[in-house]
Amino acid sequence: MRQNVCLAVVFFVFGSYVAFLALWTGGWSSASFVFAPSRSAPPAVCSTHALETAIRNWSSDSDARQLIRTASRITGKIARSCEKDLVSPLFTLLRLTGEILDDVRSVTLFIGEHNQKLEKTIAAREAAAFVKYTFKYDIPLDLALAVGYTESHFSPSSRSDYGAAGVMQVSWKIHSALLAANGITSEAELFEPDKGISAGCLLLSRYLRAYETTQAALGRYYGGSPSVYWARVSKNLNKFRTFTGAKDL
Repeated sequence: MRQNVCLAVVFFVFGSYVAFLALWTGGWSSASFVFAPSRSAPPAVCSTHALETAIRNWSSDSDARQLIRTASRITGKIARSCEKDLVSPLFTLLRLTGEILDDVRSVTLFIGEHNQKLEKTIAAREAAAFVKYTFKYDIPLDLALAVGYTESHFSPSSRSDYGAAGVMQVSWKIHSALLAANGITSEAELFEPDKGISAGCLLLSRYLRAYETTQAALGRYYGGSPSVYWARVSKNLNKFRTFTGAKDL
């Protein structure tokens, strides 16, 4: 009986880990993230709020094979620990995976609704990046999302007259040394959804630690009047909070 329960835990962990990393990394070459439209709606209309993951050609995808090997090592460790505790690994992973997938789903839907010209796969990649890097740099997800909305309307190809680039409108000329030290080695990479959002979240985290108030930190990010920028960002922050049913500012 105990062995059967352990086996069930292993399969659950394995499946959850694969699904989690597929979203966490923004997917691989054979994965796409799409909204699921209702059957009665035209293909271009996203009337059903659902996020689906389509994964194909596992055996021919090197990233997928590496993912499976990593998941196998982790599930093996969990299986060996099952004799002492059958409940904690299962419920901890269930809670964390559910929270992350809910965040990615909500952000994807929000991005898709507020920039309908954006490809759905790009919206999902951006959502996974927002969740990933706000967790990595320990900053509020809704705040980073509001900055991305304010700066570029979530357009990864956006470029300002002053040379700021990508979703988060980061200036390579100003921040090249810091970005290079954190794995972003060229200005062109700022136009990639994942790295552009990573760069913006990195800067936000530094300013939020350096300044006493969020408004002051955002003013530093903007490079202008804190009150003016805060008025713009807070408006978009409230849009996301309203969208998810959270309390407005």
